[in-house]
Amino acid sequence: MEAMQEKEFRSIVKQTERFQDDANAFCSLLTEDAILVNAVGRRVVGRNAIRETMEVALATPLADVRTKHEFTGGRILSVDVAVVSMTKSVAAPPDAHVSTGSKVESTLVLRRHGAEWKIAVAHNTLVRAPAAEGP
Repeated sequence: MEAMQEKEFRSIVKQTERFQDDANAFCSLLTEDAILVNAVGRRVVGRNAIRETMEVALATPLADVRTKHEFTGGRILSVDVAVVSMTKSVAAPPDAHVSTGSKVESTLVLRRHGAEWKIAVAHNTLVRAPAAEGP
């Protein structure tokens, strides 16, 4: 992977973190026909459906869950398709359905649109924090 491509991929990862609480901004990163599989396995198809799903989620306690995104790799598959991997570290309030310390492994399939990359597929897998050991 060339340095310029890695820089672009790292930028996309940073934007997904920055826009995690803004459905419109997040969806600006997506292709119109994007597919998102969230960390608990729910599949949502289409940018508009993803926006609606995010808006609903952001009106619940899930709005207080924050993730720190770390680029872990990427590669070009063809001139206009790439795969990017990242790890999300979760910070969540006690009433969330996921605990602080959990991780989400994410794979993004990117498709080039003109001069920029857009997310065509985002697949997330929750890796729960280990349970605390007893006495």
